[in-house]
Amino acid sequence: MEPLNIGADVMIRMAGESWQPAEECYLTEATDYEWHLERQDAIDIRLGTIPLSYQRTEQGIKGSFVTPFQSGEIGLFIDGEVYKTYLYPDARKMTETQYDHMLSDVLEEAAVCFQYSGSTRGLDSSGFNRELSWPQWQYIQASFKSLTQLMGKVTSRPYRILNSRTEFVKREKVKEVSPSTERWIEQRFGKGTKTVPEQLRSLNRRETTDVYENQYLKTLLMDFERILTRYSKSDYRDVVTKAGHYLARVRYWLHHSFLKEVSQLKGSRVITQVIRKNPVYRMTHQWFERLFRHGNFKIGLESPISLKDTFDLYEMWCYFQVIKVLRREGLLDNTSSLFTFKSDGIFLNLHANRESLVLLKNNRKLYFQRVYQSNSPEFFTYTHRMIPDIVLEGEEELIVFDPKYRVPSNLNHALGEMHKYRDGILSKETGEPAVKEVYIMTPWQNGQEESKLFTEDYHRQFKIGAIAMTPGEEQRWLKKWAEELNRAALS
Repeated sequence: MEPLNIGADVMIRMAGESWQPAEECYLTEATDYEWHLERQDAIDIRLGTIPLSYQRTEQGIKGSFVTPFQSGEIGLFIDGEVYKTYLYPDARKMTETQYDHMLSDVLEEAAVCFQYSGSTRGLDSSGFNRELSWPQWQYIQASFKSLTQLMGKVTSRPYRILNSRTEFVKREKVKEVSPSTERWIEQRFGKGTKTVPEQLRSLNRRETTDVYENQYLKTLLMDFERILTRYSKSDYRDVVTKAGHYLARVRYWLHHSFLKEVSQLKGSRVITQVIRKNPVYRMTHQWFERLFRHGNFKIGLESPISLKDTFDLYEMWCYFQVIKVLRREGLLDNTSSLFTFKSDGIFLNLHANRESLVLLKNNRKLYFQRVYQSNSPEFFTYTHRMIPDIVLEGEEELIVFDPKYRVPSNLNHALGEMHKYRDGILSKETGEPAVKEVYIMTPWQNGQEESKLFTEDYHRQFKIGAIAMTPGEEQRWLKKWAEELNRAALS
């Protein structure tokens, strides 16, 4: 039977699995696939905009590719012909809600940690005044495009209802007498009357966008307009320029769209069923909710972390989760190195490949991106330089945490790599391995074959394993670990 299209022509599989036509494949992002084309005349073969390398064989053409770490529609091109398929999100990938949850957790804990920094500098002593915040400004810059897309959908199809209103019109203007008008005539002039009054009561039905949901949206935009006005009057030229651009767009929505005809909201603000169930209105409400929440934060990140770089934020989030449980156990001593002071504000001093630490009581230190090499003073490596993400460093031993936002399908293999820390980092004083425990932190997914790696028995027996760390959920393992650490310090 002749193939109907290139979706049937191209066979795709994961390593070790059976071949399937491309049109029947369930493709997921960031995954390795092998492909095979049962003809040899093809020359230009691309996945999206990426050319695919291939090898010609007697059976056809074969090759492999890795799907991009981004879900959505993607095209497979063969000599100008295109077959469109869909990349489904990786089951281990976090949602945008979880991303926002992580960012809020980091900024909230940073504000608490600032109290342990020993700094006498106030949070609002920077060029940004008390009403402005860098986290909120960074959120505006990073997500204004998504608001523009949402408003485009709202203005093209705003929520509206059919409004009924009673009117009196001259009889010569009445084109059709409705049953309600006939009943009014009978009630007013008697049944069977032949007299037609000069003015008739008519029920006029008309669509209107002047409903609560649109009034609520208009109020949010007006609040946003006031926020942007404050940013446009700041002391920073770049902020003023961008704030002016955003402000012009917001005012365009308010004065040149259907919102011009929407009245002001009166009374308290509530989230109606329409806002909850209408996806566009719900996402718009959530956008503004995050905007106002970011306004409560005064300590920001030196550079915004985009959604595609979630693994960087996940590492920071895990670090602050460890700080949080240690703080609640009363083990924090000084957090000053977490922060950097600049003329335009106070920022977290956390970056990939940049070492940062928190001083704990009992001469312990909690490091982020700690560097160990052959000439390190207290603990060193005898092979290559090692940079574990999170390290609790005591006087004689270390505990290593390694956040893995995306781990390989074989978690045992990922955990096996952690032995490099256990075997490769030595104590300068004794020459013996210094790492007492090492754990992978990863978003937990039910049904993983390696579930034994998450059990307390496994941790207790081997001092190695995996910890379920999912944003929005209670971190029970960390809480219990911090309690045991505190008891050991007091004993």
